[in-house]
Amino acid sequence: MNRLRGLRTYLAGPMEHDPTNGVQWRQRITAFLQRFGVDVQDPTCKPFDIGIEDLENKEAHARWRAEGEWDKLASAMKVIRQVDLRMEDTSDFIIVYLPTGVNTCGTWEEIFTANRSKRPILIQCPKTLIPGWMFGVLPHRFFFDDWTAIEEYLTSVDAGEENDPKRWLFPDYKRISANVINSHPRDNVIKTDPLRIISRAVPLPSYIAK
Repeated sequence: MNRLRGLRTYLAGPMEHDPTNGVQWRQRITAFLQRFGVDVQDPTCKPFDIGIEDLENKEAHARWRAEGEWDKLASAMKVIRQVDLRMEDTSDFIIVYLPTGVNTCGTWEEIFTANRSKRPILIQCPKTLIPGWMFGVLPHRFFFDDWTAIEEYLTSVDAGEENDPKRWLFPDYKRISANVINSHPRDNVIKTDPLRIISRAVPLPSYIAK
């Protein structure tokens, strides 16, 4: 049925304390998702020229910590948080990697932010290691022991075997784009900026708009 085609996903997971900067697992799942025509939003490869989290910037952040340059660190992290949450906000479902023994903070905010709008949040982490609190937040069928299990689940979603309207919604972005362009035929910015197309066509939830 190709139900995943055209949907957007955000890849959430530790970066600051991940020795690979969180790149390796994102590359693997991205290759899989692209087979289904999913638009992958990856914080290690951002569609922005600000809020970049590469190794050079991580070294700068570590240096500012060591030197007590807290204003510089705060300024940089505010931009990173803004960009990452913006990417997460415009995604239809979230894929999360929670490796054991790796400290993370932003990942939890991304999970809870996405859950407010009841989007599917697929977490790769053995159920026995997921904090008990999370079983009260998300359906435990969204917790997967390995990447193969996530891939099998997404394949079933794409085939139309998953029917959960409380979590899975399948917007027709081509229809949204066409409607907005027809409504604003002279607005060249709207025609060429898909993020503004969505924001003009679908009002932001109140918790995001504030």
